[in-house]
Amino acid sequence: MIEFSKAAKTGFDKPATTSEEIPFDNAPAPHAMLMQNFVDAILDGKPLLVPGEEGIHSVELANVMLYSSLINQTVELPMDSAAFEKKLQQLIAESKFEKKVVEVTGDDFTKSFHR
Repeated sequence: MIEFSKAAKTGFDKPATTSEEIPFDNAPAPHAMLMQNFVDAILDGKPLLVPGEEGIHSVELANVMLYSSLINQTVELPMDSAAFEKKLQQLIAESKFEKKVVEVTGDDFTKSFHR
């Protein structure tokens, strides 16, 4: 990705890709359905469609992809979390980025769930 971006001739150039259709039964609004299930589990004790313990797998996959790109090496699962933490701490220590918060809002998102 880094090499492609450096060599790209235009601003938002995209690498060549391929697509493969994978048939599955589609839910009408999958993210909203999972969020509503989470709310129902908290308020009504309804069983979760996807237990929280399962979420760690997607987080680890995302982390291992990031770590692999940072060290430019293949990384096996389960990942070495101590090595990843060390790399993150190195990046933090070397960072010169300063985030400037322009506006803080107190938006109320409770109305986004329907009962």
